[in-house]
Amino acid sequence: MAKSNNVYIATGFAVLFLLLWLTTWILFAYNAVHPFMFTAFRINNKEYLDDMAYLADYISCKIYDLGIPISISCGSALGAARHGGPLAHDDDVDFFIKQKDGKQVETILRNDSNVAKVNLSKFGLQLTMKGRQSYCDIFFLSKVAGSNKWKFCGHPDRDWDYFTDDDWENLAKLPYGNNREAVQLRYPDTYLTRMFGPQWKTLVVVKPMHGSKKYPLYRGLDVVGVLKGKLRTI
Repeated sequence: MAKSNNVYIATGFAVLFLLLWLTTWILFAYNAVHPFMFTAFRINNKEYLDDMAYLADYISCKIYDLGIPISISCGSALGAARHGGPLAHDDDVDFFIKQKDGKQVETILRNDSNVAKVNLSKFGLQLTMKGRQSYCDIFFLSKVAGSNKWKFCGHPDRDWDYFTDDDWENLAKLPYGNNREAVQLRYPDTYLTRMFGPQWKTLVVVKPMHGSKKYPLYRGLDVVGVLKGKLRTI
């Protein structure tokens, strides 16, 4: 009798595992076709997405209009180029600036009455705005000696995540939410292909916890079969 019960319990666990596994891959397949991304099966509400769009527009235009090069980056660049706004599951807005401009930008933002908080780290600046839910990361890029590359400070292992001298010149305007010229990125296809691969227009993207060491693992992980090569982190 006890042996029979153990068989039923083991079978139950096996069925549960199979259902969870199938559900996961169905979600991946759905997202490969539909431009609706997810994190832990969560989709942000419209208010949060509007907050992100407002934040991107405000920060980008404020810094750019002062003559300081600033470019949308990472998953935010993917959202701008592919959807004209934030990815539905993202939780922040990402920008690149040159490390040498970091102190000036920090001072500008700390003196802005609309900015609630500014934190400085080796990666760059993180800020929130008064009355807004979302936040913004402004990452620093430093010039690689003897090269035309600008690498992501604090993440020297991210070989794919860089700008070139040419990327900084004549930044092009992209839509992000309601504003049709909200953010800048000169070569969306070149940057996003480098960042996410040539299939970025239909890519499935997931977002791990901040600070997770899984980034390189997920970046190279293929979804088996049909979805091979179509899973990346932002």
